[in-house]
Amino acid sequence: MYFVSTLCCLVPNSYRILWQFISEKYSYIKERVFMLVLTIYQSYHKISYKIFKLFNKKHSLQRRGKISWNDTNTGSWIIYNAQNKQLQNQPFKLPVNSNGAVDYSKIVTDDNFSNYNFDFIIHKIACGGNEFNDITLLNSIVIEQLRQYNVLAPNNQEADLALASAYLTNYAHAKHYACFDTSFHQYIPPKHRIISLSAKHLKQGVQNYGNLGLVFNGISTKFGDISDKKMAKGRWVIAYLQDNLNVCCAIKNGKSSYCSSSTLHNELPSIYNAGYGDLKLSTLLNDNSVSDGNLLAISEQPLASIEEIINSNSEETQLNLDFYINQISETIAKLVNVIQGIDGIVFTGKLGQNNAKLRQLICHKLTWLGVSISNKANLENQCKLHKKSSKIGVFTMLAEPESAMLQQLAKRID
Repeated sequence: MYFVSTLCCLVPNSYRILWQFISEKYSYIKERVFMLVLTIYQSYHKISYKIFKLFNKKHSLQRRGKISWNDTNTGSWIIYNAQNKQLQNQPFKLPVNSNGAVDYSKIVTDDNFSNYNFDFIIHKIACGGNEFNDITLLNSIVIEQLRQYNVLAPNNQEADLALASAYLTNYAHAKHYACFDTSFHQYIPPKHRIISLSAKHLKQGVQNYGNLGLVFNGISTKFGDISDKKMAKGRWVIAYLQDNLNVCCAIKNGKSSYCSSSTLHNELPSIYNAGYGDLKLSTLLNDNSVSDGNLLAISEQPLASIEEIINSNSEETQLNLDFYINQISETIAKLVNVIQGIDGIVFTGKLGQNNAKLRQLICHKLTWLGVSISNKANLENQCKLHKKSSKIGVFTMLAEPESAMLQQLAKRID
């Protein structure tokens, strides 16, 4: 301050210029001590996003939103603040072009996005194949390279790339990165990747690249928060259970060893698919309805969700429930064999985290493994479910792919 005061007396004009320069610079630094990060995760009929402030390698949630729609392209746009208070719940109509494609540009230029000056935008991309196994700076050239995997993720890749392209076009000032739902599964051995017994398909790259890798990666990094250090690096099975998708992932030493689903196949049934079955069954029976089978179709009762099956208490739907529970418990047992042991089981997804009856039925099937859960903890949807006498830890955790996306970004810009 003495130097500045002296300078002010001796050279007033120079001081004012210097002070103006310092003030402008200080103001800029003051305004930009943090960076604004947008994470985008698109899934079936839904776009989930979160806005974070990133400062000194730490992030804080500012807003989160969910855009969802049904088969008639109508739905809602819901926004919450950092305290989980709902700020918006408006009707949403999916913008569609004359050729039937989604016009993502009308979504990404909405005020809910354009009012922010994003420094980084992180995109979930369904499949990176064998080439993209780490967070990647995204541009038009990379987008074209990723289109080669459209055939490996026919229901996801094209939509993810179209959404990412819309953001690239309209937010050119931001740095864009791609995080891949397949990269966490890169260590799955070839013998567990085969989904088609065809040398031709293997040469074409048709294999199990895994699914929901960002979800499983995010949860696996938090094993240390719910268990001791040794257990955290042990053997785990994560069961992601929802109406539209059910996936089990085996993890050993923090790496994926097996995944029961990819963007081309699902071993477990849902309300949209039947899970694994004989591929020749439709031909043998001369009945195309086999390929349209799903968990709801087992009975002739009008059903809309797995939760309805679980809570039904009806003889007509008991077979649906028994089949579903058996498929999940048998898959968990299969994964225990793959990783040669088990230290912990994590239930996640809407059903896995919130449906106590479902967890109880599955855990009952796994008592032979030494699984024993507390009825009270289970009914209260607590994080820790197992009893002290249980040989296996049983937990519930929130599925947060954004956690893995932010961690990957932090390592990249470090």
